[in-house]
Amino acid sequence: MEYKNSYIFLKRNDKEKDIPKKDNAIIIKLPPSFRYLLKKTFINIKFDYEDSEDINSGKFTIENGSKKIEILFKYYSVMSNCYLDIIVESKNVMSAVSTLNKINDMLFAKNNFFDEFYVSIISYDYSSEYYCNKLYPYLNEFERKLRKLLFNIYTLNFNLDYYVAIPNEEVKNNIKKGSKEINKEINKLNNGNVSVEDCFIKYGFYSLEYSDVDKLLFTKYISSDDETKLEEFLKNNKDLTKLSDSELRKKFKLSKPKNAWERFFNNKKMDDNFQTTFNLIRIFRNNIDHCKFISKKQYDECIKLLKQEIKSLDTAISTTEQKDFLNRNIKLSYEYINKISEIINEFIMNSYKPLMDNIELINQPMKEINEKIKLIVNPVSSIISNMTSSVLPEVELLKYNIPNYFNDIKTENDNKKS
Repeated sequence: MEYKNSYIFLKRNDKEKDIPKKDNAIIIKLPPSFRYLLKKTFINIKFDYEDSEDINSGKFTIENGSKKIEILFKYYSVMSNCYLDIIVESKNVMSAVSTLNKINDMLFAKNNFFDEFYVSIISYDYSSEYYCNKLYPYLNEFERKLRKLLFNIYTLNFNLDYYVAIPNEEVKNNIKKGSKEINKEINKLNNGNVSVEDCFIKYGFYSLEYSDVDKLLFTKYISSDDETKLEEFLKNNKDLTKLSDSELRKKFKLSKPKNAWERFFNNKKMDDNFQTTFNLIRIFRNNIDHCKFISKKQYDECIKLLKQEIKSLDTAISTTEQKDFLNRNIKLSYEYINKISEIINEFIMNSYKPLMDNIELINQPMKEINEKIKLIVNPVSSIISNMTSSVLPEVELLKYNIPNYFNDIKTENDNKKS
């Protein structure tokens, strides 16, 4: 298979020079031909056409490791500018890329033969194409997993209002604008009819640019919840002089501005230097997305970062789904049980209240009668307690025993029978 790099060599404008004269002879110093510079660069080069300057082709060999690689070339000369193609035929793409990289080094080395006479351009760089293609799946996976984590964490904490909870107005506006555009295209493709309000929820984090994600995660802010807690603290502690220095520092440290990363992601076992890494990946991402230069060194650095952060995102997603989801369900279960208990208590109180009210109504007349009896009995009790036992021998003080007249009646009947 053929792998090709293309180059343009633009002839520099000749500067005016003093033309030395000797014995009335004019000496003109001519710049070297492009063909000559190729010979100086690739010592064993062979041209297909010995006398042609406008168009030519041929081959040369270079050593790459322990192997000698045959290289094909072809160039056109137009208005003193040259358009060069370098072609490597190989069954192994990595070997071809390595060879093309070596040729780049020879053409653009610090002391190369071309820079004095030409300004060189790489018009097609297969090596960068190869590295971009190799990196893109990892970049794709990184961004998609980061988006999944954003959706998981924000919907878990804010439910349907997740995009409204974003404090950065610029990011929030970009979500609305981008979501509408996505919704318009998807509705057109699928003959759908997703509402504008729903599209903000469905496509919120799909509509964000990389810079928006940076602002979303790393812009510090004080939330309304922070303000409420601080106000409550100040309300409960009107005299702050009574608090210790450590108590005050602890409270105001908790109330200082924090970014979303610190609030929601810090406990997900992710890379501590994620913000730095995120910005490094952004540079590589721009090169990949716009098909720019990617060297072997840049490729090695980028692939290492992407693999590292993908692993970190996997850990965070796993922590969220296995731990945070469970904890939220447990919390909701407790809240549900407490709510049910409140409902049952309220039902019982509401059900028994009429009965309790009726019992109170029934008891009220009895209480009034009891009070009247007390008014009668208490004076009598007082009189009786002052009588001596000789006047009323059958009556024992404080007991009010009734005499047993029935026993006397029974005795009289028995006497008559006898």
